[in-house]
Amino acid sequence: MKPFTIAGALEESVIKPKTTFTCDGKVTLSDGVHTWNIRCIKRDGHGTIDAEQALMQSCNVYMMDTAFAEGAETFVKYQHIFGFGDKTTVDLPGEADTASLVYTADTLGKTTLATNSFGQNFNVTMIQMASAFSSVINGGSYYKPHVVKQILNANGTVIKDVQPELMRVTVSEDTSAFLREALFQTVEGGTGKPAQIQGYHVGGKTGTAQKLPRSAKNYLVSFLGFAPVEDPQLLVYVVVDTPNLEGEAQASASFATKIEQKIMNDALQFLNIPAQGETDPNASLNKDLQTEEGILEENDTEEGRESTQGTKKESSSSDSRGNASANSKESNSSSIKESEVVKRSADGDERVEDGGEVPDEVPVTMESTERKAAR
Repeated sequence: MKPFTIAGALEESVIKPKTTFTCDGKVTLSDGVHTWNIRCIKRDGHGTIDAEQALMQSCNVYMMDTAFAEGAETFVKYQHIFGFGDKTTVDLPGEADTASLVYTADTLGKTTLATNSFGQNFNVTMIQMASAFSSVINGGSYYKPHVVKQILNANGTVIKDVQPELMRVTVSEDTSAFLREALFQTVEGGTGKPAQIQGYHVGGKTGTAQKLPRSAKNYLVSFLGFAPVEDPQLLVYVVVDTPNLEGEAQASASFATKIEQKIMNDALQFLNIPAQGETDPNASLNKDLQTEEGILEENDTEEGRESTQGTKKESSSSDSRGNASANSKESNSSSIKESEVVKRSADGDERVEDGGEVPDEVPVTMESTERKAAR
């Protein structure tokens, strides 16, 4: 959600790309009766940072200060410009009405404005998020989402061609260009490092959301990536709901980021999207293809190889076992010890610790108190 908070503020000239705020690790709010310490993901603070650095480091305090400067009315206006709380009109039956999952300007108090600014205390659907994110990286054009691009008959003739349908403009080209660069830097040197793909310029944003009740210490982690940064052609959004670990060990966005990286790597190649540099041969879709194709020579039949090339066959079997072992090792990577998660967070992965940002006493004004916190 943080890119949208920055986008709305830039559009309204509330902040500029080089506007700085100082993060001391938390913001303290009080209504005269209750006091809330709303924490950043970095407990000792990020110091004085600008908008790009705030996105790279996923700073909650910068987002809160930005939203305070923007005000509830403008913040809510941009939530609807981006389509949150509204139907996308995707060409699927039964799209849910999500109007009750976001705040209105009248119900958005200072505490909920603070938590909404970095993506907590309201819900969006994945199709809403993907549609809105596409608009802020493509120059500001919000298109109606579609599931099917073309319908062909049995002969391969196109009988229906779904054309892009522009619904509105969300941000200016200048804001979009800034966000593309900031999200590229997020992958290059910020919380999204695991999304890097050799040879491609990838941008994206991590997400780590606490689920209610917060005392249960369950998390929803995500990564939304796009490539190439210069001319986005592909967007991949991965959400992992409650990773199979206990408590705070769940709160690592890298679980989703590493899945997204594999999907993005394969999809870029499958769609023949040109690379921006030298790619990794070991990440090629073709690396496991058989090298020997076509008609075999008379002495190179399967039977001949079995009888005369036993040594070669034994070596091949060994390689096969080695590959199987590697695959097994990869498939077991989900069984991660808590200490390994902590170690991974040192590489810049967005991670929530020690009970999350907001206590359960945050005022709730919407119909359902069982909704998840979303980012």
